[in-house]
Amino acid sequence: MTLFSSSGLRFKVLLPVGLGLALICIAGFLAVFILLQDHLADMIDEKLSSTEKLFTEMLDIEADNLEGLAEAFRANESFKTAFLADDRDLLFHQSTDTFNRLRNRYRITHFYFHRPDGSCFLRVHNPSRHSDRIRRYTLKQAKLTGIPSRGYELGPLGTLTLRVVVPWPINGRIVGYIELGKEIDTLIPRLKKLKGVDLIFALEKQFLDQASWEEGLKVMAKTGHWETFPEHVITANSLKKLPSDLGKALKIHVEQHDREPFDMICDNCKYRAVAVPLIEAGGTEVGDMFILTELSATFSGQKIFFFFAIIATGIVVLFYLIFSIYLGNIENNLNKNQQRLEEEIRNHLATEKELEEHQTQLDELIKRRTNELEKTMAEVKVLSGFLPICASCKNIRTEKGEWEQIESYIRDHSEVEFSHSYCPDCAKKIYRDYSQK
Repeated sequence: MTLFSSSGLRFKVLLPVGLGLALICIAGFLAVFILLQDHLADMIDEKLSSTEKLFTEMLDIEADNLEGLAEAFRANESFKTAFLADDRDLLFHQSTDTFNRLRNRYRITHFYFHRPDGSCFLRVHNPSRHSDRIRRYTLKQAKLTGIPSRGYELGPLGTLTLRVVVPWPINGRIVGYIELGKEIDTLIPRLKKLKGVDLIFALEKQFLDQASWEEGLKVMAKTGHWETFPEHVITANSLKKLPSDLGKALKIHVEQHDREPFDMICDNCKYRAVAVPLIEAGGTEVGDMFILTELSATFSGQKIFFFFAIIATGIVVLFYLIFSIYLGNIENNLNKNQQRLEEEIRNHLATEKELEEHQTQLDELIKRRTNELEKTMAEVKVLSGFLPICASCKNIRTEKGEWEQIESYIRDHSEVEFSHSYCPDCAKKIYRDYSQK
């Protein structure tokens, strides 16, 4: 007889527990992995969008600085005197040192003095060119509104320049305009340092003249190739090597004008990128600024995730093994206890069987003894009853009314047998009488 069975207890318990743990781990790891991927993607997208916002803020800050400098130059008496005297050489001589300091300290690349009609009186950065009519939007706005105008514009040499044009009033009359400018690609190193991103400025060829653009490369000591891309030229970038699929990205962006982040590949590197339209102050989109961030953070996050996943899996497996050993000990103890209980049960059954046999024997003995006792009691009852006996001959009267010798009566009503002999007194008497004869 078996009360319970502990055989296969580990298998019965560990199998569902193991499957449950495996499902929980897989579901947990998958959920964490998806959340991690989404979090990293959100971080990268936020990084790209915040870089775009920072780029706009930096342009505003730079424009404020340029405007402040230009307004300070309006109060320069030597500039006023030379300009009102229409003395270009004197104005150049007086402004050269100032421009050199601005270029070295603030990387300002353009310094103009314009006449009221919009013609250029002096390019301090390029004094040989003058008297040409300036048709840029910023100058037109300053002439139209009479207040400072700002914005970046595409120059004839294929450069994007942040320009600030400030009206120059003297004695209540606007006598001209002062213009300061700096190339916006000078912001690239600062953006790269602050945000950890790379930038590519791609301009559309339809807004450029190849000869002027190539001349601009020589003037600014830059390198570039007009034929690299069919519809764009790269005017500035922070990468040592351009992504191999940049041409495809440029084509897609031109066709779809997609502002959503996308992936770009460069040899062994992978980037997440977003294209920001480069819109001149006049509202013309002349190209795109690509903001790129390496996906190494994503890969690092994945590596960290897999590392912790392995650690967590190891901990779960270790727990599972410990639980298995613990459960095995319980199972062994249960088996031992079960064997001991089964042995005790067998002993109890054997004892019970012996008791049943003894009980049977006892019952038979009791039954036999009872029968004997009943018989004896019956006999005793007969002999112990009232016996009518003769006072002389000692015969007993039976139930039938007959007289029977006492020995015969007792022998018939009991198991007693009589043997005859003489008692000592009778023997003396008998033998005395016999001897007298």
